[in-house]
Amino acid sequence: MTVVTTSIVNMTIRGASILARFALSLYMARYLGLSDVGTFGLALGVVGIMPALTGFGLNYFLSRDVVDAPLAVAGRRIRDRLCVTAAVCALLGSGALLWQASEAAVAGLPAAFIFIIVLEIIAQDIHMGLIGLRMAVLAGLLVFIRSASWVFIYILVSLHDPALRSLGYVFKFWLAALIVNFLFLAVHLRNWPWRAIAVQKLDIDWLLAKIRGGWKIYASDIALAGSLYIDRFVVNHLEGLELTGVYMFFWSVANSSQALITTSISQVALPRLVAAYRDAGEVQWRRSLAAEVLKVFLSGSVVATIAFFCIERALPFVHRASLNPFLFLFFVMLFASVVRMTSDILNYGLYSRGQDAAYAGTNIAGFIISPIATVIVLETWGFGAVGYGMIATATFLLVVRLGMLANLHKSELSGNYDAPGI
Repeated sequence: MTVVTTSIVNMTIRGASILARFALSLYMARYLGLSDVGTFGLALGVVGIMPALTGFGLNYFLSRDVVDAPLAVAGRRIRDRLCVTAAVCALLGSGALLWQASEAAVAGLPAAFIFIIVLEIIAQDIHMGLIGLRMAVLAGLLVFIRSASWVFIYILVSLHDPALRSLGYVFKFWLAALIVNFLFLAVHLRNWPWRAIAVQKLDIDWLLAKIRGGWKIYASDIALAGSLYIDRFVVNHLEGLELTGVYMFFWSVANSSQALITTSISQVALPRLVAAYRDAGEVQWRRSLAAEVLKVFLSGSVVATIAFFCIERALPFVHRASLNPFLFLFFVMLFASVVRMTSDILNYGLYSRGQDAAYAGTNIAGFIISPIATVIVLETWGFGAVGYGMIATATFLLVVRLGMLANLHKSELSGNYDAPGI
């Protein structure tokens, strides 16, 4: 499958995912209420942060190590990484026995949520391995199955039976889709050399070396996920669950627009950038990165524009007057998402060159700046200005990453740069 075809297929898959998330946001806002939208958004934040929190930075090295590797070798790496995942998830899974008595259960999150967290962690680890193996279409299809395929089924069923209009059933349908996701994966990978992979010994030395030497990457992964999700917790703390619901209603669509570009263009480009720098040299790598940056910016701008007009036309059908005054906030969020996705592809450029310290440093900086900016704008200008903090953080990171890449180029030209191993 060609690069263009892969991108088109992934954009189609992610477009369907955006449509599903868009429909779920509208449906929950109308039939469950903005407080439930806020609670669901906080739950999504936990799910988004947990893979990074429990991952020890291993996926960063895994996706780069398996690029163009034979299936037996790549399969062993993925298997070894999943052994660590299994150990962590076993600890998390045991918490399900006490979940109903926990504070989260009191907040309206059912016991099924802990199993969602566990399965999402495993799914994300597998996803990064598939991206490194250039199996982006399969990875994108699996994302659609577990994150969006269940939405329309739930909407149709709950429209017929109003008793199903609760967060508990939303999580149950999500959990069912996760199970289908793994069944589909097992069928698709049935022809892998599983016997050859299974007989190889667990490479404990590789795991320990990456964990011990990758603490900056681990901190970076946590910061990268945290900077994406922490703002909702700040909004909830300062503004309450109702406005958190307003925030999440608009943020979910803006973030879906960014996710569409990330999974269909940026992540597909990642192994190509790694291979270009490793095999084709500096000049070809720079051309490749410039092409990807332009592609991300233009595609992201188009998607954001479409998303804005779709939401503007759909708001009257939600019957939530409290959303109408914040339509401009949605516009600002979409603008921030375009800046952020452009900044992120520059970060992939640092990643592809093996600039681990720079990659980690900018992610950590974003995690620190994002909540500070959110608190400042909330306290100074109120909830309607929260999007300006997003723009400020994304713009800062874009400028810093662009400057780092420019300095690397100057070092290459002067002959003072010794490229690190990848």
